[in-house]
Parts: sequence; C-alpha cells; structure tokens
Amino acid sequence: MASLTEDGFGTSLTYIYLNRPQVRVEHRSRMHNGSAFLEVSGRPANRLRGRYWTDRDTRGAFNFDQRRAEIAEDFEEATRIFQS
Repeated sequence: MASLTEDGFGTSLTYIYLNRPQVRVEHRSRMHNGSAFLEVSGRPANRLRGRYWTDRDTRGAFNFDQRRAEIAEDFEEATRIFQS
C-alpha cells in the first residue's frame, strides 16, 4: 500500500510492504513487513531520500539520486539498467 502526498512542505511517498524472499535466500532474509517515508525532489522527480523500518528491528536510509527512463519488471532488470 502506498500514498503519494503533496503538501506545503513538498512531495512525499509513504508505503508499507510485505517481503517474501525466494527460498534460496530465506536463510539470510526471512519474511518481514516494513514501511518507508521518502521525500521526492524535483519536477519531474530526480531524487528520493528517506528512511525505512521493518518488523525485524532493522532500519536505514535511502538516497536515490539517479533516474532512468527504462522500466524494470524486477530487481535483476533494474540492476542491469543502472549498471549500463
């Protein structure tokens, strides 16, 4: 579930998710829920910056400052796009 909000301070993206890892990586990344809050910069958007939290007691920060026109269907495609 996600929400894109524009208010007097700017634009933000907030979402919650359920991560279901593939069987081959479950030993290092068990299923979990999480949420994130990202500030969106630029028009069109050119940077996302924010924080995330999970029910595994993990948290961290995002800083995405690259944009590509291509659309990726999964993580592997996205990796190829950003490595080119």
